[in-house]
Amino acid sequence: MLTFKKKTYNQSFLGFFLLIFLIFLFNIGQAKALSPDIRQVKVPGDNTVYYLNHATYQRKAYLNEAIFLAYGNQWSDVKIISPEELARWSEARLIKTASSDDLYYIEQGKSIKMTGLQSILDYKLENVLPLTVSDFELAQYQAEASYQEAGLEKESGLSLSQIAVPSSPNANALVPGTHDNQVMTLVFQTGTEAASIQSLIFDLEGLYNDDLIDDVYLINTASGERVKGHSSFYDRQATISFNQVALSLAGNSRLELKVMLDLNSVENTHNQNIRFKVMSSESIKANLQVDGSFPLLGGEFKMVDAGQILGRATINEESLNNNGSQQKLGVFTITETSGQEDIYIKELVFDNAASAGRFDLDNFKLRLDNRLISSAGQMVNNRIVFDINYLRIPAGGSAALIVSANLGVDYQSGRGVNLNLERATMTGNNYGLSLNAEINNINESFLLP
Repeated sequence: MLTFKKKTYNQSFLGFFLLIFLIFLFNIGQAKALSPDIRQVKVPGDNTVYYLNHATYQRKAYLNEAIFLAYGNQWSDVKIISPEELARWSEARLIKTASSDDLYYIEQGKSIKMTGLQSILDYKLENVLPLTVSDFELAQYQAEASYQEAGLEKESGLSLSQIAVPSSPNANALVPGTHDNQVMTLVFQTGTEAASIQSLIFDLEGLYNDDLIDDVYLINTASGERVKGHSSFYDRQATISFNQVALSLAGNSRLELKVMLDLNSVENTHNQNIRFKVMSSESIKANLQVDGSFPLLGGEFKMVDAGQILGRATINEESLNNNGSQQKLGVFTITETSGQEDIYIKELVFDNAASAGRFDLDNFKLRLDNRLISSAGQMVNNRIVFDINYLRIPAGGSAALIVSANLGVDYQSGRGVNLNLERATMTGNNYGLSLNAEINNINESFLLP
């Protein structure tokens, strides 16, 4: 039989709920009560059977017949009461078992384990007393991974959950020397209040060489754009730091992010492995309290030595020999150096390390000989992003790319241009893996006329 037990909570909950229970005693005395012998009830025209807890004046629906009978109940125990009488009993929202201090929120056959007293306060459950149920009954509820999936919502706040990484033939394998490897997918959800996230920390576990990790970054799944930020590594943790504009969420919004890993070319890594984890709410620095079913565990990925069969690329900036102009901002030669496979260039991102800004240059072009490869309208934060539909470099071959631009209508004479290649995204033809590129920029600049 379901009973209320006051002494099975851990110490963090005990004093809190004892105080609430005293308040309940005053309120219950004022309610119109049925006989304490009436504990199994239903209303006319509805087959749902409820348990009534007279100590807390709560009702709880039985999910199925097996639960009802498992308590030793008889169908003759069920009494019919009016819908008005049933409505006077509040719906049970928190349950526990006699063998554990864990509290679970329940709603419509779903359950979620509460992570602590702060979650009770955040979701305004401080006035809800838990009912003790059997382990069998608890197991009948569908366990959910997040508070929101279990039906819990709060006025404001920020939640973090994860979804499974899409499967692929090599879903559990990583190859050193490859880039753009997806290791997790995270979802941030806001309540009514806007959120601003400053940093996100991943704990890294596994038997891996620290030199393997080149970079960790995020991709906005909806837009496909890389989230602006930078990564740092210390004591087997990866921290991604953002400016607040780059990772801000409006109220009642959802942001899905791919967690991406770039790997350096390191030998003798076969059977090494790595896993990403978000350990707790303290792993996210934000303006709001973060809720989630922590820790969030990414998949375990094993390293596969395959560098000898993959393509490799070197990108060298060529000297302009003091002949730079808006028609030749820079020349960059891409060479496939392995001779193993053709490579396809997907994106090139340049930055200007000198003083010319977005109003000085526009209408950027990327050309191979006289063939237009890609164009970009303006510099944004001194960065030029070329999205490339098709550019193939044959195995062992090379291509010299020229970057040009127009002078802006309001350009200022004497502004400087020093173009550097910041990032290159490329894939190999044979295996479709995103490949690393060795980038060699030179410090050479010129002034606009």
